[in-house]
Amino acid sequence: MPKPSVRIRPIQRIAEKKEENAARALGDAQRALQAAQTRLNDLKNYYEIYQRQFQAAAAVGISTTQLQGYFAFLSRLDEAIQQQHQAVQDSEAERQRQMEIWKGHHSYRQSIDHLVERLRHEEFKADERREQKESDEFGSRNAQRQTDENS
Repeated sequence: MPKPSVRIRPIQRIAEKKEENAARALGDAQRALQAAQTRLNDLKNYYEIYQRQFQAAAAVGISTTQLQGYFAFLSRLDEAIQQQHQAVQDSEAERQRQMEIWKGHHSYRQSIDHLVERLRHEEFKADERREQKESDEFGSRNAQRQTDENS
């Protein structure tokens, strides 16, 4: 019969795989968050640039139609910024959720690893005791045989 530390190895491998998968999902969530933040920053920068262009154009004078066009476009940009801000918040929540999942799998894997180490240590000690007992019995039999031969 295999030793307990060997029997628990499949469970340890499953725990490792789950932790790896959770780490991968966390990495994906982190990259998605960074992409969403980059997109938000790009939109804000574009809004500022477009607003400066509008101010420069307004300083020299623009038609009512152009003014309405600028305002409509700035309004759409503002709406896109608000939507992207929500996307960033959603991405942050997902990243946090994935972090908690990873922490749970990581903790479980560490617990299994500690259990395996404890089992290996106990098995090592049991092997040492068994070997010592066999050695003592061998020595006792040798001593008894020598006593029998001397008598």
